[in-house]
Amino acid sequence: MKEYIDRKEAISAIREYRGYFQDQKSTDMMLLKMEAENILKDLETFDIVPVVHGKWIYTGKEMWRCNNCDNEIAGYDKMPSEYGVNYCDRCGAKMDEVEE
Repeated sequence: MKEYIDRKEAISAIREYRGYFQDQKSTDMMLLKMEAENILKDLETFDIVPVVHGKWIYTGKEMWRCNNCDNEIAGYDKMPSEYGVNYCDRCGAKMDEVEE
């Protein structure tokens, strides 16, 4: 699985880093930091949103409620996920949690 970082935070961390370069000349350290910043600036970016997980809760008479936003859907005699309804159409929660 890919991991994602915030570019601005990474550049800030590079600028603040004092680790193994303490015995090097300050100009050499600055050049290394600038090169690392340039590499980060050139990397491809992605639009990332956090995944919200939820579950359908049976409320009776073929009614199901999203535990995340209370959106109700009707007409399912079994868990809506069994019919391919895997996301809440209001809040977008991924319905992969199991009903207790």
